[in-house]
Amino acid sequence: KVEELRRKYEENLKEKGLQIEHEPKEESQDQKTCFVKVHVPWEILLRNAERMKMKMPLKEEKVEEQKKGNNILHRLRFFKNVKNEEPDYYTSEFVRDKMDFFDIKDEKTFFTNSQRSRIAYRLMSETRFGTKRIDIGINNLIGEGGYLAAFPLHEGKHKSSESKIPANANLRRLLYWEWARWGRWYKFQPLDLIRLYLGDKVAIYFAWLGFYTEALFYPTFVGFIVFIYSIIATYPTYAGNLTMCPLCDEDCSYWKLKTSSILFRPFQQVKEHTFTLKPYKNKCELKLVFVAFLNLSEPIALQFLYMFAIIVYRLAISAIFAVSIDLSSLGAIGTFATPAMLTTITASLLSLIVIMLLNKVYEKVALWLTELELPRTQTEFEDRFTFKMFCFQFVNFYSYLFYIAFFKSTITGSPGNYNYLFGEWRWEECDAGGCMYELSIQLIIIMFGKQLWNNIVELVLPWAQTKYRQWKSQKVSAEMKDNEYTRWEQDYDLNQFKEMDLFYEYLEMVIQFGFVTLFVAAFPLAPVLALINNIIEIRLDANKFICELRRPLAHKCSDIGAWYYLLEFIGNLAVVTNAFTIAITSEAIPKLVYYYVYSLEIYPESTYGYVNNSMSYFNTSDFDLRSVPNNRDPFGEGNVTVCRYPGYLSPPNANPPYAFTTQYWHNIAGKLAFIIVVEVSVSI
Repeated sequence: KVEELRRKYEENLKEKGLQIEHEPKEESQDQKTCFVKVHVPWEILLRNAERMKMKMPLKEEKVEEQKKGNNILHRLRFFKNVKNEEPDYYTSEFVRDKMDFFDIKDEKTFFTNSQRSRIAYRLMSETRFGTKRIDIGINNLIGEGGYLAAFPLHEGKHKSSESKIPANANLRRLLYWEWARWGRWYKFQPLDLIRLYLGDKVAIYFAWLGFYTEALFYPTFVGFIVFIYSIIATYPTYAGNLTMCPLCDEDCSYWKLKTSSILFRPFQQVKEHTFTLKPYKNKCELKLVFVAFLNLSEPIALQFLYMFAIIVYRLAISAIFAVSIDLSSLGAIGTFATPAMLTTITASLLSLIVIMLLNKVYEKVALWLTELELPRTQTEFEDRFTFKMFCFQFVNFYSYLFYIAFFKSTITGSPGNYNYLFGEWRWEECDAGGCMYELSIQLIIIMFGKQLWNNIVELVLPWAQTKYRQWKSQKVSAEMKDNEYTRWEQDYDLNQFKEMDLFYEYLEMVIQFGFVTLFVAAFPLAPVLALINNIIEIRLDANKFICELRRPLAHKCSDIGAWYYLLEFIGNLAVVTNAFTIAITSEAIPKLVYYYVYSLEIYPESTYGYVNNSMSYFNTSDFDLRSVPNNRDPFGEGNVTVCRYPGYLSPPNANPPYAFTTQYWHNIAGKLAFIIVVEVSVSI
């Protein structure tokens, strides 16, 4: 039956004017695979170019090259332009009756290989192979088992033994030499040549990625300066010998403030600029909303379960680290390898693993929901799938970051009035300097780990698979000297380019954009990591398209689609999250209030300054029985009677005790004023 479908299909292709050429399976490397080559004659090209309204070059004068702008990167000549860039022509929709107006020098070169492939694919997609309504098109025939694959051929090899690229090199060789090689990381991308060889859709992706990477230079410079400043200001003078209240019940004892992590404290006054954008609204049929809502309950439940599991893990492991690790035996390492630091690192690594696993679940749910909506076109399908996958990934990657930044410090409680999970586990506290350092570590591990994992999955594994297939074919070719390792067999041994491959490339970069912008106030080096990754990513993706993948069909495309609106949404949200991060998560506003209002009035002669002012007093006799530490004399100085904790509450001897002070309300007013000023300033 399959042979009959294939025979009918090829006969119908011939009726459309296409030429079919078979390569006997006996001449293939595995002696089993028969390759069928499809050729489109000149007259068929002309007819379908007119039908598809292809834009072809006219005989008019070439468009003059625009002068370079005043961009600092152009002035510094950090990048170099690629050689042999195609000249720009005036173009018009092709009409056979007006062929004299078009720049037809040679029938072999008037249509590019990508245009020929588009025409061939259009005809192959319209050709029937059976009597059923759905028995049409090459993709359906592949699904029926008629063929294994269908793909346009690459233009020869990308490498040669020559040390310099020849003047008549094919487009694949030229792109490899001037674009895909690691030695060309500092050059502008040859977007015109990419468009000619890989099509508009791929070229727009690389154009957007190049623009985004170039835009990262400015926040990278600012972030690097802030980081250098933070290193210089890492060791401020503060009350390091303050005795702090225990971080957990019973097993945890009193501790000195000097053991707290201070590496990220200077980051708390960082400000960053973001983009102002509009959110994207997804439109779907009303009858599917209820069904979609029911099916969204599964990923939402999974996300809450994941966050709950990480929180419980932190509650359990923090107590274990606090009891089992002797910081004094670690020397200088113990200054940073605190129980809180170790808890944060291990929890972040566990969170990364869970996030990557949940991504697979969310992908299947998003795909199922999109297919349920029955989109009419490939573009509509991609836009709807894009929106759903972004929503799932947004919650998956950023939900725990939002919890750390805005909720963790508010649900802990204070000594004598701690909050408990299910009445059993005491909520974990932030570091004495706030949750900022924990937010930074979580962001670093998730961001770096995700990029590393994506590179392994997208590049290393496919590269190994391709090399293995090529090795097998070359081994057979060496044993059977009469069988040449042909171009089509070499391309078949490459990895298949799938229609959604670019979707995942965009998704990876958009999620990265979220890491760079949403919480950049917590980690100013995020743009630096993103810039380094993107410089590598461009070359990795270029090498993948030129060397490791079968040549994709050259699709037409005018923009980046729904990704534009999602980037706008992240940009708008980044303004809000950074304003709240600086105001709520960091200590920037309380420090300003202290310096300008309270520093001279409250502690005119104190050497403790802000840190001492920000720590409240607690009488240890007021602890609940379950909160009393087992070791009440950890320093050999007698039982601790008073301990300190972050917050602005009145001392034990005040009336009333442990109530919010006036400074607390001043801080709240300052935070609200800061948020309002930032929002108004950005919106103007």
